[in-house]
Amino acid sequence: MIWKDKRFIIGRGLAFSETKEMQHLSKLAEEGWFLESPAFCGFGYKLCRGEKQELQYCIDYQKLTKEESIDYFDMFAAAGWNHVMTVGNVIHYFTAAPGTKPIYSDQTTLLEKYKQGKVNLGFTSIIFVFLTILMNLMGRLVEIEKVQQIFQGLFHIFLVVTIPVLMTYSAFLLKLWRLRQSNYHY
Repeated sequence: MIWKDKRFIIGRGLAFSETKEMQHLSKLAEEGWFLESPAFCGFGYKLCRGEKQELQYCIDYQKLTKEESIDYFDMFAAAGWNHVMTVGNVIHYFTAAPGTKPIYSDQTTLLEKYKQGKVNLGFTSIIFVFLTILMNLMGRLVEIEKVQQIFQGLFHIFLVVTIPVLMTYSAFLLKLWRLRQSNYHY
């Protein structure tokens, strides 16, 4: 969707193609479109038009308190990375000039990044699976037809969200496994 100075795009799925996603955002910056905020419930991006420039994008997965976030963002700023936005207080987007040292430059820190993401997604997955099962059970156990329909509707909504969450969690597990098996080929 495009307006004169705003544009909305659907994400490709960070767990599946994080590098390609960041390269795509960098290419858009070269065309004058810059990441502004999350869109589509975190599954996409709102972009704004600006002066064309070369940028590299990177993300990090950290759940932070307000107190922790100050030091965290200061540390990235000192390394040349500018905070752009945060999604769900867990996924943090940064930009830097080309040639800036990557946030994760060795296998150990890259493993830590994905371990943190796995923990956050694991917790989210458990909650959504539980709620999906609960809505299905409630829809079957309740005898009042209208209430039963509400629970079945909620079951379908949760199911639609739970499947991508589980797929994303599986992709994180696969990424961690591959990193552990490789000698940092990413």
